[in-house]
Amino acid sequence: MINGNGQINENKIFFTKIKLKVLKFINQYIKKYNYSPTCLEVGRAMNFSRARAGKILGELYELGFIDKGTESHRKMTLTLEQKKLIKKLKINKDYNIKQNRLIKKKANKENLING
Repeated sequence: MINGNGQINENKIFFTKIKLKVLKFINQYIKKYNYSPTCLEVGRAMNFSRARAGKILGELYELGFIDKGTESHRKMTLTLEQKKLIKKLKINKDYNIKQNRLIKKKANKENLING
């Protein structure tokens, strides 16, 4: 995320209307089927590629708006707290990356640089 001074702020992610639509889709999908959609299903529903879906899902995870379960295929989960949060989210706004996820992101980045 680039701030007003042109500096990169890696602690924030810009929350867009599309990210909100994806989050609402996941919530409705879980309500309907009692399990989460795959990346491909999210992409198809939103009319974009699986890669773009994966990028958006990754950002939603970093923000703490979704969680990942232990399954490898349909692993997205929404806690009750996250479901309540959906109604309160504002689009076109920066949100902080969850602290524990920020630590993991920085560690992964260091591993790439040093590894």
